[in-house]
Amino acid sequence: MLKVDEAFRASLRYSQYTRNTLKARESICKRYLEEFWQNSDMMSITAEQVQSFVNWLFKEKKLASSYVRHILEVFHVILSKCQKLQLLDRVPEFPRIVADSTRTRFLSPDEARLILDLLQEMSPLWHDIVLLTLNTGMRLGEVVSLKGENVDPVNRIIILLKTKNGKKRVIPLNDDALAVCRKYCRRANEYLFESPVKKGMHVHKSSHFFIKALKKTTINQGYSDRHRICFHSLRHTFASWLVQEGVRLEIVSDLLGHSSVVTSQRYAHLAPDAGRAAVAKLPSLT
Repeated sequence: MLKVDEAFRASLRYSQYTRNTLKARESICKRYLEEFWQNSDMMSITAEQVQSFVNWLFKEKKLASSYVRHILEVFHVILSKCQKLQLLDRVPEFPRIVADSTRTRFLSPDEARLILDLLQEMSPLWHDIVLLTLNTGMRLGEVVSLKGENVDPVNRIIILLKTKNGKKRVIPLNDDALAVCRKYCRRANEYLFESPVKKGMHVHKSSHFFIKALKKTTINQGYSDRHRICFHSLRHTFASWLVQEGVRLEIVSDLLGHSSVVTSQRYAHLAPDAGRAAVAKLPSLT
């Protein structure tokens, strides 16, 4: 009999995960895999049982489809590595989970100001990271990886050469975003948001202070996991505010760096009839 915790430990052989990745996978194993599969033999689970696991994650744990998909990916890797180690004869078929992004919650300007005010007291650095994100729509990884060479203050743009879809992206800067960039921009090869504990490295890709600020508000009170505000919601907030101001979806899609405007259709219901200017129309947060 091969228990799920034994399968997880076996899967770590010859693996080179970072400390954070390992910690995240251990959490998934303890919180979801061990609870559901605690009495099961990994050597004999079926596709039907995997589907029951998926149903349990949705109905009992009320997780978002994107996170359920991530959990399944981790589980599949564990079983696949055990198969390579000849601890399993086969890996059952896994269902395909499509992330549901049709309902995207975003902040109101007042909610954004509340979070920014709290962050100003807790961590001025993360206040500025959040302010820049709200005004550019960049992903957290893109923001913390910014270097001086990415910023062109004269032309008021950020140039991203490495993006999720592999394409170069040019991001215009409004007054708030430009002020943040000028505040932190030093040498071309230095990170804008340098780690306070590791010189020469960027700040950690963790929104600890943002989460802490959220907990001091009632913004997520009464919402399920699927609809709770998280750091990535700042990107949706940026897009939603623009669409509400009449900015065309093609422009929003380009600013977000989507490979297709179809991805931006989730914001279509927010668009009024009249079209107005883009970044300059974002609400002032300072």
